[in-house]
Amino acid sequence: MKSAVIDIGNSRIKILSEEHGFAVIPINETGGDWLDELQQFVGKHTFPSSWAISSVNPNAETVVIDMLMGYSSIITSSEYILDNQTLVDIRQVNGAGSDRIFGLIGALEYTKPPLITVDCGTAITINYLDGGSVFQGGAILPGISTQLKALHHFTGQLPLLHPEYEDVAYGNTTVQAMTVGAVWGAVGAIKEITSRIKTSAGNPTIPIVFTGGEHPLVVSAFEDSEPILSPHLVAEGILLAYKSLEPENSTDSE
Repeated sequence: MKSAVIDIGNSRIKILSEEHGFAVIPINETGGDWLDELQQFVGKHTFPSSWAISSVNPNAETVVIDMLMGYSSIITSSEYILDNQTLVDIRQVNGAGSDRIFGLIGALEYTKPPLITVDCGTAITINYLDGGSVFQGGAILPGISTQLKALHHFTGQLPLLHPEYEDVAYGNTTVQAMTVGAVWGAVGAIKEITSRIKTSAGNPTIPIVFTGGEHPLVVSAFEDSEPILSPHLVAEGILLAYKSLEPENSTDSE
């Protein structure tokens, strides 16, 4: 049976189906439009009755599961998948979000370990999988949009901005200066942290796999290291891990 997964983030829901491909639905938790859009998408396609689901957004997760159960769906949780998959060893890290782990699993579709993933979303997460496929940990920092929202929220005069790429060393307006600071501050942090991981591992050629909605704002700064790009990395990882459990995933679920 063809499989389908849902990855519920803080700002977007991503659906990946072997039969229907990929779809993204923005989340607005103050209204029901996103749920209507999701229900229409699921309703107009023939999906399997079994779904794998991963979420970092408990409120949206509850609503999505209730909706899917209306289609007599069987929901396999990320906890069950992660507890039973053998693609990566996650025992060295405590409390890591499922999105970080599934991103590492998804990266296995593109390169062999050791590898680093950089997920540029609401938060930027940097994650290191060593040569033995052991998740060693990483770093978490505010995403670019999150930084700009914080500047607006915690100051009296700075505007609320949507991030855009700025290929300049400094800004000559407040808006440009904020954008330069957020984008290139993120680039600097990613470069420093990934460099320190490579130095610690004694391997300067560890590949970096970029994902997340804001990765196009930073990835050009890494062209010299030939970055790997995968906009749907977490969903791909859920699907890969889920399918690795076959035939279990046809009978065991939560």
